Amino acid sequence: MKRNDEKNQIRFGLIFLLGYTVLGAYLNRIGALNILSVFLNDHIQNSLLTVIFYWSAFILLFIPIYWLFLRSIFKWEWSLDQWGFGLKKNAWIGIFFSILPFLLVMLQSNKQTGVSTRSLPVFMLFFESYARIAEELLYRGFALILFKRIFQKTGSSTLWAIILSSALFTLMHTHKPDQMLNLFIAAVLIAGFTIWSGSISFALILHTVSNGGLICGFFTASFFIIMALLNYKMKKTANNSMHPVRRQLH
Repeated sequence: MKRNDEKNQIRFGLIFLLGYTVLGAYLNRIGALNILSVFLNDHIQNSLLTVIFYWSAFILLFIPIYWLFLRSIFKWEWSLDQWGFGLKKNAWIGIFFSILPFLLVMLQSNKQTGVSTRSLPVFMLFFESYARIAEELLYRGFALILFKRIFQKTGSSTLWAIILSSALFTLMHTHKPDQMLNLFIAAVLIAGFTIWSGSISFALILHTVSNGGLICGFFTASFFIIMALLNYKMKKTANNSMHPVRRQLH
């Protein structure tokens, strides 16, 4: 990669990451979605239109993250391994631990865990997982990659990546001092485990199961499996294209 290209990526990435975090923190603080819901109920009599407008706004909030994810892969040539969708070495430990949130919820099925979602339609659970996947892609995927690149010459790039990504994740989710420390510690542990395992699977599953329950977890697990298989397929295709003589021999 050319040095100028990497600088441009870092510059763009920082602007995107900080801008999205500030916007998300502000929207969370004012309760933007609740305000939108009240506004729509007061001004639109048709319940179907209200639902369409509300969920359209919800979807639009996270589209930029998925766009960034695709841009980094197809334009910047960041690998899915870097994003945590690899299947080597410690990644299988991360995948194994991803099963634990499912087990905990099933063992405590008689208790309320996270957001009560038993009565919600499946499409709402899908959008819940859609949102949590986006957050994990941004903070346990993109932010970790970005900060490791920024501090790669310091000798402590991993530490900086864990601390800064966790701090931004915390600031985006809460402005209450009594909640910040606990959330920051949890974010640090999850980010550290993500880097150590090389897999984003545990962070994805834990976040969605905690917020939306088992069905959201299954949606998220499906997303991870698809991305991991796509990563495997892309690497296999790349290896085959690099060894045309080997293909002819077989």
